Amino acid sequence: MRSEELKEALGQLVGRKARPAPLVLTPGCPFGAVVESRLGELEREFGDIKGRLNSLFFLVIGAVMVEVVLRVLR
Repeated sequence: MRSEELKEALGQLVGRKARPAPLVLTPGCPFGAVVESRLGELEREFGDIKGRLNSLFFLVIGAVMVEVVLRVLR
C-alpha cells in the first residue's frame, strides 16, 4: 500500500467527524451575556480614564518645563 492510499483509507475511516467544530466565543447563557456587556463597558471606561491620566501627565510635565525655562531666563 502506498502512502497516498493509506491516507485515503484513513480519511474514509475517520470521515468528517475528526474535524474540530468551529470555536464559538459568544456566551451561551443570559448571565454570560450580562457579564460580557459589563466587561465591555468597563474596558471603555478604563480607556477613557487612561486618556485623561495621560493628558494630565503631559499637562503637569509641560507646566514644570515652562516653570524651569522661566526660572532660567530670569
